[in-house]
Amino acid sequence: MQQLSYSDRSAILEIVERLKTASPVPDDELLRRVSAFLLAHHAHAGFEHALTRDAIAVSNFLRVSKMPEVQVTARAALRYLLVRQR
Repeated sequence: MQQLSYSDRSAILEIVERLKTASPVPDDELLRRVSAFLLAHHAHAGFEHALTRDAIAVSNFLRVSKMPEVQVTARAALRYLLVRQR
């Protein structure tokens, strides 16, 4: 798998920052959409296993964190996952 360049990482961070202020989607709906996405993309390779693992970890940060900044960032990251899959 090809490593992300610094410019790739910077672009992703900029997108996530923009998604932090996107129209609100209730957390339960966002988590349902992420779950549906993961179920529709059964893991066939190591990358997909890692993507699923990381999406679940971020979903748990959204569910259990008491820190608003962590929740906002987790929401944005999950939105990024859903936007990128279109």
